[in-house]
Amino acid sequence: MPRVPSVGLSPTSRPQFQAPGVVSYQGNPLLQQAAQTGARMQKIGQVVGQIGIQVEDKINDARAREFANTFENGVNKLFLEYKQKKGKEGVDGLADFQKGVQELYDGSSPMLMNDAQRTLAKPISDRIRSRADLNSQSHYLEASAQYEQTTNLQSQIVLADSIIANPDNPDSLVQFGRLNNLFLQEARSQGMDDDQAQVFALSKRDKLFESVVTSALDSEDPDRIAGVEALMGQLPEGVMSQTQRQSLDQLVQKKSRDSQAIQWAAGIMQQDSTYADAFDLIAEKAKTDPKMAEAWLEQLNKFTSAREKAEKEER
Repeated sequence: MPRVPSVGLSPTSRPQFQAPGVVSYQGNPLLQQAAQTGARMQKIGQVVGQIGIQVEDKINDARAREFANTFENGVNKLFLEYKQKKGKEGVDGLADFQKGVQELYDGSSPMLMNDAQRTLAKPISDRIRSRADLNSQSHYLEASAQYEQTTNLQSQIVLADSIIANPDNPDSLVQFGRLNNLFLQEARSQGMDDDQAQVFALSKRDKLFESVVTSALDSEDPDRIAGVEALMGQLPEGVMSQTQRQSLDQLVQKKSRDSQAIQWAAGIMQQDSTYADAFDLIAEKAKTDPKMAEAWLEQLNKFTSAREKAEKEER
């Protein structure tokens, strides 16, 4: 079967056929331009929207920071005022400080205009509140310790005055126990361990009994002197230091001898006994109690000298 030659013909060079009366559509230029303009406007809108969001974010951030600065400055001012309060005022002032912080927060909150600003401000204000709470609690503990120490010292003064005024009062023993506990509390509040606290309390007790003894001796009241002498004899070991006990014992004994010697010499003067007779009594006393004999002689000489002076003035 004969074949049709295809030399010189290719698929691309073959003629294209088109239906009669049909024209190829190339697009409406006006519509294309409108579509392009719309796309550009959409992009511009997106950019403008992003810029608006960024501006709004900056405004929200600035307003949140302004609120935080206002709140923090107010809290710092409140804390400086609270920090000036010491002791009982510091203890009582904590509640007022906390109330002031809440009122300051409530008063500053209207600065936040929307939820975004409130959301941004919350973690900052929480940190400010937390720091203020820690600082105020620290000062409260310090003020509480000061108040407790002040109360302790005031109680010590009251108890010590009562014991010094009436050392032989039956209640003095109970008061002394309470006072010693206050000594130990004072020591521990200063950070001392048990051994140091005991030494501290011992030094306080030494001072207490020194005051008890000197107050009684200075009164020149024979009954008080006798009472404090009996007290010193009844005190158990360890209540005061050995050195202080020896020192106070010597004071009490000397004062007791002087008091008895004054009474003895006054009796001699009232009896109109001669100096020689009195001296004989002193010599006899010296055999059993040399110190008392010495006190008798001292007081006899004072009374004799005073009587002679009075007689001369009458002449």
